[in-house]
Amino acid sequence: MKINDYFLGVVFIPILKEKLQNEEGELSLVLAEYTKVEGSGQRSEFLGLDIALSLDSAKVPIIFTSYMPEEYFAHGSGYSEKDKGKFHSLMARNRVGYLRLPFTSDDLLAKYNELIGNKKEEDILAIEINRINSFESKMGVIQHTAQRFIREDSDQARQIVSNAVSKAREAGAIGSDEEVAEQIKNFKHQPKSSIFAGKFFPGVFCDVEGTLIKDGEINIEMLTKLKELSRTKPITLWTGGNVEELGKILAKNSIKWKLISKRDLTGAEVETSYDDEDFYVFFEKYGVKVQNFNKI
Repeated sequence: MKINDYFLGVVFIPILKEKLQNEEGELSLVLAEYTKVEGSGQRSEFLGLDIALSLDSAKVPIIFTSYMPEEYFAHGSGYSEKDKGKFHSLMARNRVGYLRLPFTSDDLLAKYNELIGNKKEEDILAIEINRINSFESKMGVIQHTAQRFIREDSDQARQIVSNAVSKAREAGAIGSDEEVAEQIKNFKHQPKSSIFAGKFFPGVFCDVEGTLIKDGEINIEMLTKLKELSRTKPITLWTGGNVEELGKILAKNSIKWKLISKRDLTGAEVETSYDDEDFYVFFEKYGVKVQNFNKI
């Protein structure tokens, strides 16, 4: 097996490669804490997520790894708060998996075989959320740098605006130079619902309070059902309550699926949902259409 590794100064990687050299296939193995500087402990220099997102899992399966548990990234504990959208976007792809360190060559081979046989649909919503978050973060920085120069008539101002327009295009802005400059000038963060309204998102959407969590305890029957469904469908946990606080509870219970606000999808339509409320109550509150609504 060919292993494309993104580690630095880790002695067990050559051992893994040697043990799996007679196996078929190819994979990319990416350490979350990978840096370009050996021995660096600066979290701001960790490049693993960005490297993994730059790879094509359709060509070569990706195994993302860390000594931290998966829920650390899934619910934004510690330094990874800003990166949880990236993490869910990575895990949303086909043939991408997480394997916690330490692991053996047998563990790695088993995860690789699992990914090769994976039939799960891509999580379009997770990918779209990360795209929006990334665009808005970059545009905010670009606007801060260039906004006051957009109407100035000087060589310096024109150069700054030209550089800003180029960076905005890299971030995803489209249009002529003048149109992109106007987008930079007028940029504002938008509620997700204004972007998602009218769109359809496949997968399973499960309410948290009253459905996945009942009387302060995890509903094991619902959790088991979601795990079964997750083999082929993307899972989204959503709530009308406090996303941050519920995320902490999910992390403590090792539940790794992404968590969003139901209000983010007002005006949108989803495939399947599970909830403890009647549909007419749910729809009146959140305005989300559901193809297959299941009251628990």
